Amino acid sequence: MYRKKNLIFLIIIILVSSFSYGTLKKIHTKYNAKIERLQNNYNKIVAKNKVDNEKFDEIKKFFLEENKFLNFQLSKNEIGALGNNEIRVKTFTNHILPFSGKRSSLENHENNLFILTGHGKLYYSNISNLSKDQIQYKKIETNLESLVNKDYLRKFNTIFKDIIIKNSKVYISFTNWNSKIKPFNPAADNCYFTSVVSGDFSLNKINFIDFFEMKECMPLFTNSAGSIMDKFKGNEILLTIGDYGSCSKLARNFAQEDNHLAGKIIKINEIDGSFKILSKGHRNQQGIFYDKSKNIIFITEHGPKGGDEININNLSKNQGNIKNYGWGSASYGEHYDTNPEYEKKITKACPLKKSHKENNFIEPIKYFVPSIAITQIIKENNFIKNNEVDDIIYFSSLGYTSKEGRRSFHRIELLNNKKIEVKKHDYFTISDRIRDMVYLKEIKKFILYLELTGSLAVISLEE
Repeated sequence: MYRKKNLIFLIIIILVSSFSYGTLKKIHTKYNAKIERLQNNYNKIVAKNKVDNEKFDEIKKFFLEENKFLNFQLSKNEIGALGNNEIRVKTFTNHILPFSGKRSSLENHENNLFILTGHGKLYYSNISNLSKDQIQYKKIETNLESLVNKDYLRKFNTIFKDIIIKNSKVYISFTNWNSKIKPFNPAADNCYFTSVVSGDFSLNKINFIDFFEMKECMPLFTNSAGSIMDKFKGNEILLTIGDYGSCSKLARNFAQEDNHLAGKIIKINEIDGSFKILSKGHRNQQGIFYDKSKNIIFITEHGPKGGDEININNLSKNQGNIKNYGWGSASYGEHYDTNPEYEKKITKACPLKKSHKENNFIEPIKYFVPSIAITQIIKENNFIKNNEVDDIIYFSSLGYTSKEGRRSFHRIELLNNKKIEVKKHDYFTISDRIRDMVYLKEIKKFILYLELTGSLAVISLEE
């Protein structure tokens, strides 16, 4: 045993001595470089932790104390290309917002820009502040959070969907919840439905009351609830109601049933809350815009696996009829993969034929395969003018990557020769999930809400 140990020791000495001085020097240099890289990485981690701790302290203060302001700091200022046009994109960031319900929606009214968080907090700032490097938003006191179950709001903190202001009234849509079982239990027998509340416009305090309520109960919470609004004719507003995942989750085609509000677009009377179905066959409408000059509704909606759509409802044609856009009997997308037995049930209820027209449904003016997770849509002919086309629409997208039009700001030129057709499509990649956007005609700027970073992107044309 002793001899064996000596032999091993002798072999080690021979191996070590076989290295030249140059080899040892190379090893030493390489080792020092590695140590230096590790030290630099450590310094970066320490610096990041310091920033993260400062952010955490601010976030903790926001939720535990009465914080009356949101501050957005200029974080990026870049010039990009939207087709043949140069645009400037200024990004203002508030790192608290992603923790206050992730999604947020925007509205502009009387030279003020409003932000509604998914958690039900409401803020505003004058649009003149957009020219500064820091934008301060002031909180409007409301009773929104008291209108829903606290445990439900804590579990699904993206329930507040949209805000519009019309005729001195503020309307807010959200996914509501009701159950005989209290407190909230996501595994229990639940009832989810779309609600809209209204309140008198004020920059100080708004007391919201019930305005509209979907009577049907949907058993599962889902983000396929639509719940996006727009101003409409006279004393009416528009509301989208998604299919609540009824095809994929329940193997039911509620979007095609006239006596069920899932998968519909309705108009609601502001005076008495009565409503009428305008269209059906929708899956998850995340954008809606009423063009009063041509009496047309522009609609964007999420498809399943592929098949996002831009649809148009020309209200001057087939007046009084409920328009049918096909879901869940027709789609250019496919159902998500599931087990073979359940797939048979889904396919039977929602067959997803490809051609809309051949199956007596209205064709989209454009569809996307793969999906881009399309969101808000706005028709605006004066931001980037082109007199050779009839109309120009802008829309935004979410997505889990920035590829193939996802996380981007889009522009489409339209021609209207007997039917509306796409002439040209351009987009600029923002590299963040764009949840909502508004256009400020007074200053010719688009404002986008970026939900990953809690940012506002201000887009203007470089002239």
